[in-house]
Amino acid sequence: MLDGEWKGYLISDNVWPKHEELIKLHIRLVKDSTYQIFSYCKGVNRNWEDTVVIAKVIYNRPSSDSLNLEEIEVIKPKEALNNCLIKMKLKILRSDNEVSLSGKWNSDCSNFGSVTLKRKG
Repeated sequence: MLDGEWKGYLISDNVWPKHEELIKLHIRLVKDSTYQIFSYCKGVNRNWEDTVVIAKVIYNRPSSDSLNLEEIEVIKPKEALNNCLIKMKLKILRSDNEVSLSGKWNSDCSNFGSVTLKRKG
């Protein structure tokens, strides 16, 4: 039900004006009925050039309508600067033929806010 590509925005509630950062999640169902998850966000490399930061994500399902995600490791590029790992506490929202993930996020760099993701496709 959760597998696929998800796209949304991390909205920062602790800065003014509010800042939006694009985030994508790739969620893949694996053979043992668990999920393999990677996140994709904009970042900066050591040469101060824009790049895409890919992080490995772990998850847990506290209930059938909620999902907790936590970035645990930056996979690529290893030389990215300011790798603020993100945690998300999401509700799984179903309406008609659409599923979305919506909730709160925070990072280990003291940023926090709201997020809503929609499955692509």
